[in-house]
Amino acid sequence: MSVALAIVALVSPQFGKGEFAAFLALLREDREAREALAKLVRDETIERLTAEVRALAEAQRRTEARMAEFAVLIGALHGESLERRYQEKAQSYFSRIARRVRVLPLEQLDRILDQAVANQAISDEEAEDVRQADMVLVGRTVREGAPVYLVVEASATVDGDDVDRAARQAAILARAGLPAFPVTAGARITVDGEEAARARDVWRVLDGRTYPPGAPVGAGAA
Repeated sequence: MSVALAIVALVSPQFGKGEFAAFLALLREDREAREALAKLVRDETIERLTAEVRALAEAQRRTEARMAEFAVLIGALHGESLERRYQEKAQSYFSRIARRVRVLPLEQLDRILDQAVANQAISDEEAEDVRQADMVLVGRTVREGAPVYLVVEASATVDGDDVDRAARQAAILARAGLPAFPVTAGARITVDGEEAARARDVWRVLDGRTYPPGAPVGAGAA
């Protein structure tokens, strides 16, 4: 029996006891047959393992993709919850910045921005930028009692982008004729966020403590 025929016979459904005995005899006597069978088994094993590894990798990729989607969803839900909490308790969270704080209704903000665009004080794009703010509050300054607006960017972890948005949007609102303070609010702030806030005169409300523009986090809390 040749090596090729023996291997073909081995995988044949008609492979019986006699053929099996002959095959074993061939393996005992023929080194080439043993090596051929070992290579066949090894190749099949490698191929099977490779296929299994590929399947596992694909399953892992799908799992990671789903986890990333869940992370984004959870982050969005957490952000909405955070914004809602700040809006509902604006007077409590932002009383160190302004008195009698309340959320500025969107209809009123739209009228202000539309008028500013009509007066060419700001562009349509800038007006839309302000509309994207997490919240715009209105109140009165602590000392003079003058009207003031707070442009707030809220995030669990405040970073440099949050600071930049708050500063930019408050500056646009100021050009529209409304005195505005940029404010970031969250549980914590990143290093780059803290540096940007101090450089751009942005208020920070972190974990219930208020830090005026220029004051480092951990010192000078209001």
